[in-house]
Amino acid sequence: MKRVLLTILLLATICVVQANDIQISIKPNPVIAGSPAQLVISAASKDIPKIQQAFPTVNHIQWLNGSSSRMYRVNGRITSSIAYSFVATETGSYTIPAFNVNINGGRALTSPVSFKVIGAGTVKATAADGSKRPLKDMLFAKAVILSEGRDFYVGEEVPIEIRLYLMRGLNANPTAWPQFNVDNIIFRNYKNNQQDKRFAQPTQTTENINGRIFNVLKFRTAFRPIVAGKLDLAARIACEVQVPDQRRRSRSWFDDDFFSGRSRRRLKQTVNAAFPEINIKPLPPVPENVLSLGLVGNWYVDFAVIGDEFKVGEPFTLKIEIKGMGTLETLTAPRLKIPGFRIYRPEVDKGLVTAVGSSKAVVKYVIIPTKSGEKKLNLSFSIFSCPKEKYEIFKCDEQLKIAKADNPSVTNGGIYIDSGSQQSDESYKPAAKTPRPAPGLHYQKRSLTGTVELPLYLNYFWLYLIVGLGGPLLLIFVESRQRHRQKLISDPLLQRKLKAQSERGRVIKAINAATDDEIDNAINQTAVPYLNALLGLPPGTTASELADKVKSPELAKCLKSTGHSSYMPGGDSMNKTELKKTLLKILRKMSVVALFFVLSLNTFATETENRPIKTAVPVAIASDSQALTAYDNGDFRQTAEYYYNQLEHQAPDPALLYNLGNCFSRLEDYPRAAVCYERARLLAPSDNDILENLNYVRRKLFLPQLGKSSNPMELIVNVRNHLRPDQWLALAGVVWFIIFAAIAFRRRYSRAKFISLLLFSTLTLGLIAVAAISQYYSSYSSNQAIIISKMAKLYSLPSVKNAREISRVSGGTPVKILERRIDWIYIRHDNCEGWIAAKSLATTAPGTKLFSLPWKEPK
Repeated sequence: MKRVLLTILLLATICVVQANDIQISIKPNPVIAGSPAQLVISAASKDIPKIQQAFPTVNHIQWLNGSSSRMYRVNGRITSSIAYSFVATETGSYTIPAFNVNINGGRALTSPVSFKVIGAGTVKATAADGSKRPLKDMLFAKAVILSEGRDFYVGEEVPIEIRLYLMRGLNANPTAWPQFNVDNIIFRNYKNNQQDKRFAQPTQTTENINGRIFNVLKFRTAFRPIVAGKLDLAARIACEVQVPDQRRRSRSWFDDDFFSGRSRRRLKQTVNAAFPEINIKPLPPVPENVLSLGLVGNWYVDFAVIGDEFKVGEPFTLKIEIKGMGTLETLTAPRLKIPGFRIYRPEVDKGLVTAVGSSKAVVKYVIIPTKSGEKKLNLSFSIFSCPKEKYEIFKCDEQLKIAKADNPSVTNGGIYIDSGSQQSDESYKPAAKTPRPAPGLHYQKRSLTGTVELPLYLNYFWLYLIVGLGGPLLLIFVESRQRHRQKLISDPLLQRKLKAQSERGRVIKAINAATDDEIDNAINQTAVPYLNALLGLPPGTTASELADKVKSPELAKCLKSTGHSSYMPGGDSMNKTELKKTLLKILRKMSVVALFFVLSLNTFATETENRPIKTAVPVAIASDSQALTAYDNGDFRQTAEYYYNQLEHQAPDPALLYNLGNCFSRLEDYPRAAVCYERARLLAPSDNDILENLNYVRRKLFLPQLGKSSNPMELIVNVRNHLRPDQWLALAGVVWFIIFAAIAFRRRYSRAKFISLLLFSTLTLGLIAVAAISQYYSSYSSNQAIIISKMAKLYSLPSVKNAREISRVSGGTPVKILERRIDWIYIRHDNCEGWIAAKSLATTAPGTKLFSLPWKEPK
C-alpha cells in the first residue's frame, strides 16, 4: 500500500512540474483582424500538449479546424509544441482565459494570455524605396463617376470607374472583382468579359501621388438605377498582400537560430471605395398620344418607308433607325394600330455600332395595306432626353397612295387573308378577357410534329440494333470469305479445278466447231483434260479410263466411244453428230452453278399510334382547329386545358408542349411557360420557334439568352444541343458501322489511308459519345428544375415551423435538385442551398411529372 501511495505522489509531482514548464503564446502579436493567427502551447516534454476538451470561448474569436505540432531539441533539451489557428473578426484587446491541457498522462492548467488585434491597414509594409509605411497608405481605392453632375434619371445609364491604387514595390493583387452594396441597379452586360460580365476588361496605368508612384488598376462599368431617390453606392475589393512574418520558419537541422530566417505571409485586405451621393429622379409621364420607345439618354430617331409601290395585300416595311449614347437594353418596340393597315410584330436589332462609336438599333415593322386610296402614316415616338431633361418627340409623317390589289382573291374591302387566321380591321374585335399581347411570341403550331418515345433510346432502337450488330457481322463475313480465298490459293488441286472451270467456254467452243472427222481428236485434246482437272483425276488419264470414273452413263458412253476410236479406227462407236450433241449437253450441265444468296431486308417502320386522351377534353374544345380558334379569341385557359390533357408523359409531343407554353405566356405565367418551352426544346432541339419563344420568356424573367455563342465553349455547347442524346447515339452507331466496314475492307486501301480513316472515325465516335453522355447528365437530368411559384421561400430544414428562412427565389429561376422528399426538395441556387416546397418547382427533363394547372390546384 505504501508503494502505491508513493507512486501516486510521484506522478502528481511530475504533473506539477510539467504544468510549470507549459508556455502559451500568440503568433503573430499583435494579431491582424481577419487574418489567421495561432495559439501556441509548448512544453519541455516528449509528449505533445493538447487542449483537454473544447476551445476557450472568447467574443469575436473564431477557432479554425485542425492543428500543427512539432518537436525539436536545443542543447539536449526536448521541447514539444502544438499550434491552434483562429481568426479575430474585430479590433481591440483580448484575453484567452486559463484552460486545461493533457500532457504526460496528466492534466495541467495554463496561464491566461492577452493580446491585441489591429486592422490590416495599420500593418506596415515595405515600399520601393525601402521605407515602411502603413498598408492603408499603400493600398486604397477610389470611385469615380464618369459623367458630369450628380443627378440622374431612372433608367439612365451611369458610367462609373473604380480605381485600385497599389504603391510600387508592394506585393499585392486583387482576388475578386469589385462588389457593390446596392440592389436597385442593373449593370451593363459586357459580353467580352467572361469572368464578370458587369465590367469591361480592366486597364492599368501609373499615377504620381505626393512623389510616390502608384500602379492604378481601373475597373470600368455602367449601371441603370431602377428606383428613384438617394443612391448611396459603395464598392469593395478583396485583395491579398504579402508582408514580413514575425513568426520563425521551421528550425534547421543544425538546431541553431543562425540558420533560421524570416518569412512572408499573405494578408487578406478588403479595400472600400465610396461614391458621392447620387440623386435619382423619376421619369415624368409620357406625353399623350405618343408611343414610348423606352429609351433614356441622348438619342436621335430617323424613319424610312421601304417600298416603291403600295398595293392592297402586298407588304412593305417601316424602318425606324435609332442612334445615340446610352443603353439599348430598355428599348421596347410598341405595338402599332393604324386604320386600313395590318401590322405584324416588329423585328428589333440591337447592339449595332456606328462609325463614330455610338450605339445603334433598327426596328422594322411589316405593314400590309387592307384598303386602297390615300393613306397616311402619322406616328409619334418619344425618347427621354437626359441633356434636355424632357421627352423628345420624333414624328413619322408619310403620305401613301395604296393601289388596288392585282390578285382577285384579295378583295378591296379591307380583308387580307393570311394563312386563314387574320381578319379585317372592321371585323376584328378582341375578346374582353384577352390579356396584354406578347408581340415577340411566335404563333401556335397548326399541326403536331409527332410524339417522342421515352426513354429516348426507344426512338432509334432498331437502328441501334442493326448498326450495332451489322458492323461486326460484316467484318465476320468479309474475314471468313478472305480466309476461304486464302485456303483456295494454298491448295494446288483447288487451283487446278478453278483453272479448268475458267476454260469451260473454250472447251465447249472447240467441240462445237469440230467436224465429224475431228470430233474424237477434239474430245481427247480438250474435253478429256478439262474433265480430268474438274474431277481431280491425274493428268494423262485417257478417255476410256475416265469413262470408268464418271457417274453419268451418257458421258461414260461418249468417252468409251471416243476411246475406242482412238486405238481402233472404224470400230464400234457412236454416231459423230449424236456424240457431239450429247457431249455438249453434258458439259453444259456440268458447268459450275453460281449460288445466289438472297438476303431479305426488313424495313422497320415505326407507326405513330393515335394515343387516347387520358383526361376528358372539355366539350367546348374537341379538336386542334377549335383550340386554335379559342386561342385566337383569347380563351387561353380553356386552350391550355385542352393541350394539357392531350399530353402523354411517356410519349410527349413537342408541338403540344410548345402550344401549351404559348398559352401560359399569354396568361403571363412565364415560369410555367419556361418549363413547357424547355421540355419542348429538349424533345425538338432543332426547332427555332421553340428556342425563340423560350428566349422571349427568359427576357421577361431577366435570364440570359440561350443559343448565343460569345466564346468557343458556348459554341461547342450550342452545337451539342442541336441534337438529342438518342440522336447523337444514332450518329455514333453509324460511325461504329463505318469503323467495322473500314476494318473489313482494309486490304483495298493503302496502310496510310486505312490508319487515317480509322483514327478519324474513332475520334469522331469518342466526341459523339462525350456529347451524348454530357448532354444526358446535364440538360436531360431529372435534377434540373425551374421555380414556378412567384416567390419561393428557401428554408434551412424541410419544415415551416422549425426552420428559418434562408432566402427567396423568384419564379422562373433554374435550380438544381440535390435531394427529394415527399413534400420537400433540397435545391442549390447561386451557391445557396436549402429546402423548398415540392409544389414550388417543376423539373424540365422530359418524362417527369409536369406541374398541375394552377387554377385547378387546391387553395
